[in-house]
Amino acid sequence: MFHYPKKDSEFKLATDLWLVALFGALRGINEWIDMFSLIQSPATRMPLKIIRSVTLSLSFACLPDI
Repeated sequence: MFHYPKKDSEFKLATDLWLVALFGALRGINEWIDMFSLIQSPATRMPLKIIRSVTLSLSFACLPDI
């Protein structure tokens, strides 16, 4: 059976949904950086590791307190 919201209820997740989307986008970018670091030469891996650590920490900062 379907559960409908009660009258005058609020969807609190809907107001923070853009933060969840930003978290997903940053995690996706992080996965691409991981893939590029596997195929790059060792000389160019260090900047990718720095960018990866920044995007990883930023992605968890985007998670709302739910």
